[in-house]
Amino acid sequence: MHPMDGIVIEDTSGFDRAFLIEPFTSVSCGACPLAHHEIETIEAAQSDGFHMTHYLYGPLHHPYTQYLIDQVNKTIYTPLALVHRTNNDGSAVYYGVDRMNEILEGRRHQEAELGIEVDMAIEQDVIEIDVEMDFSEEILGDNVALNVILIEKTVVGEGSGYDQRNYGDNDENHPYYGQGKYIEGFEHTNVIR
Repeated sequence: MHPMDGIVIEDTSGFDRAFLIEPFTSVSCGACPLAHHEIETIEAAQSDGFHMTHYLYGPLHHPYTQYLIDQVNKTIYTPLALVHRTNNDGSAVYYGVDRMNEILEGRRHQEAELGIEVDMAIEQDVIEIDVEMDFSEEILGDNVALNVILIEKTVVGEGSGYDQRNYGDNDENHPYYGQGKYIEGFEHTNVIR
């Protein structure tokens, strides 16, 4: 995406700050249901945060997941989440789910260099997307791109690859307590696949 010649925007304060949380999970990971639960709890409580789930293996896996893993060039251990994808040195920053609230709070206090607002309308089988973006002067140019990814809001399947493994079956404090070693019909949300 290239801004129009002669237009320089230096103020993105008119846009609300939003956070994309990208959890890397696996249907065979017994700790991942807790990560899934924590991120959905954050999303429900804080309107400026939302998530897109990358499943590493099985029928929920998508080529973009592998592309992202290759691009960040780091071994993925689950459950992890990625909040700030790129540092100045090009590296990626990962956080355990238990630190998610802390990290989001810190990000809120940092100045945004890019503002984005998206309006979407769905009519039958047609999706219309209107995107408005403002850039700070520092990031104008070829280093800005806009990617639109369609994700499935809810995925529910049966059997291996869908029934999420559950380490918390015997833990009364676990949100999925008593639902079996494999949670049958586990509801996977905001999934790219």
